[in-house]
Amino acid sequence: MQKNYLVVGLARSGIAAVLYLYKNNHNVWVYDAKRGLAKELIKSKILPPRVIPITKLSKKVAKNLSAIVISPGVLPDFWIELGAKYNIPVISELELSFRNCNCDVLAITGTNGKTTATLMLNKILNDAGKKTHCVGNIGNAFCAELDKIDYDDVTVCEVSSFQLEHIEKFKPKVVGFLNIAPDHLDRYKTMENYVSAKRKIFTNLDQNCYAVLNIDEPVVRIMGNTHFNCLYFGKKLPPKTDGAYFKDKKIFFVENSKKAGSVDLSKCTFVGKHNIYNAMCACLMARIYGVSFTSMQNSLQEFKTPEHRLEFVGNIGTIKFYNDSKATNITSCLTALTAFEDNVFLLMGGSDKGENFAEFFKHMPQCVKQIFVFGATARKIFHHAHLAGFENITRCENLEEAFDLAVKNSHDGTTILLSPACASFDQFVNYEQRGDFFKFLVKELQK
Repeated sequence: MQKNYLVVGLARSGIAAVLYLYKNNHNVWVYDAKRGLAKELIKSKILPPRVIPITKLSKKVAKNLSAIVISPGVLPDFWIELGAKYNIPVISELELSFRNCNCDVLAITGTNGKTTATLMLNKILNDAGKKTHCVGNIGNAFCAELDKIDYDDVTVCEVSSFQLEHIEKFKPKVVGFLNIAPDHLDRYKTMENYVSAKRKIFTNLDQNCYAVLNIDEPVVRIMGNTHFNCLYFGKKLPPKTDGAYFKDKKIFFVENSKKAGSVDLSKCTFVGKHNIYNAMCACLMARIYGVSFTSMQNSLQEFKTPEHRLEFVGNIGTIKFYNDSKATNITSCLTALTAFEDNVFLLMGGSDKGENFAEFFKHMPQCVKQIFVFGATARKIFHHAHLAGFENITRCENLEEAFDLAVKNSHDGTTILLSPACASFDQFVNYEQRGDFFKFLVKELQK
């Protein structure tokens, strides 16, 4: 049955939604805050010619819309009010995709680590013989994969809070919840609002669904519910609790209140405690699909950390360079620092997400010897450093200056780490561009 849709926001997920709806013979109107973008996309044949760009929603169009599909980056308030006015559902691209997906969906969320955990789970299932589709906040829009999905496949989906804001029927077979920490407070204003958005991932779960929860995160731990099956992972498990825990470089699994097997991580190349938690979450989710311990171990030993996530870029002599540009909040930066023992020169700064940098210096590990701050938050971070009594901090105009000064002041055994604890939008298009620029600076220095 032909329906009418308005797609708001023409970035990756918005374009994918338009193309999916158009291919399935629906009428599609499009809107983007950047004037002229829709026409440019039609002219360049990225969008089909029969898509209808609008600059405002008329009553005539509104009365016949089945839904407004809103992209994750779009501020939703105006569209929610408009939907309420005309009685139009406002849904996310995630919701649209789920309604049209004919296989199990495994969803991973959390503030930090969800991309790495998603890629780990995808590899583990793939290596075990499952045909998977890795989609969502990871960068591959769910809608773009729908026409390739068969009934026996598995969709592995990284889910952000922005995507969860506008779900109605979204019901993953398995949810993995890694952690929760202050993030996106420029949008949510309070931590309570942010947690509430994340918690929506459990809305439709029932006795046929599973939740895999980090027991060491108090806010996550209490999200467990008798309406669905819960497994837990962490440093240790309470008696008669099924899940996984880590000890002596191994993940141990408890099933039906008994030790069931283990996965040895001693030969894995990824570093940091946070990646052990990512691995526990991914393995537990895979166990629900019957993947063997040996298969999981082999997959993790082959796993390579994705770009911009504590990525080893190279070295010059004994000076090492790590790119952690994906660390766009304080908690993620602090987590990255736990992977190092000493002599870290930290490059941090960027656009402001409303976080409290006093908390960073309150918890900053002793491995940080010098900080080079840049971007829109440089003055703010510098101020909190001095209030905390940390004097080894230098303000810089941009990342290049911070990099040059870090290299100039480094010595044998120094680790130069880009882990900004901020968004990138003051000086870069996204965190990928910021990380790529850092890697370019390292490569130029190596010549």
